Amino acid sequence: LFRSADAKERTYMGLSASTPCFCLTLTADEVPTGDTWFKTTPPIRHEMHQDALWDALRDGVVQSITSSHRPVAPREKMCAERDFLRARAGTPSIQTMLPTIWSEARERGFEVADLADWLCASPAHSMGLEGIKGEIRVDADADFVVWEPDTPVAIGPAMLHSQHKVSVWEPQPTDEHPRAFAGRVRATYLRGRKVYSDGRFHAWANAPQGGSGGSGEVLHPELGVLDSPAE
Repeated sequence: LFRSADAKERTYMGLSASTPCFCLTLTADEVPTGDTWFKTTPPIRHEMHQDALWDALRDGVVQSITSSHRPVAPREKMCAERDFLRARAGTPSIQTMLPTIWSEARERGFEVADLADWLCASPAHSMGLEGIKGEIRVDADADFVVWEPDTPVAIGPAMLHSQHKVSVWEPQPTDEHPRAFAGRVRATYLRGRKVYSDGRFHAWANAPQGGSGGSGEVLHPELGVLDSPAE
């Protein structure tokens, strides 16, 4: 039904579709036997399903890509027991979303403009935030990243900011030819203020009551947080 409706019909009916990043970058054949870190919702499926999702993105049937970021503690993953039925589903993915999606998309002939649509413009449209989020324009929130699309990214515990330093995209011991990712994020801006750069978070005080522009506070015991507002 969703595929049979054209773009105008989907807009009229208020329909949209999204897919999590791990379904576009991992296949069931890559999941090590018994490794419950790879239990996700929805589950990682086979290559034919992955190809169908990329075709749906190309055709506009699926409009957005989500992180489905859900860190899970090792004890809840039942790692020692290797019990997929009892293990909790979820994986940290928001930090690695851009390089993993970009690396796979580029191999399939997509461009940076496609990423801007899937990761920014389309989600904003689905949430009714056009003109505020999802694009760089006058009067919109200046949310954007500065990145290097060709710079290699080594995914592993040393670069992860999540509390649990495990990623389903890091090289496995059995990998004869580990996957290479590119797309290093140099800086992240939230409403025009730099909140992250070169591996460090920047923090500033919340806005006073009745004010605007507060960003919240980065709470992470293992990261250095700058004391002064970023310039």
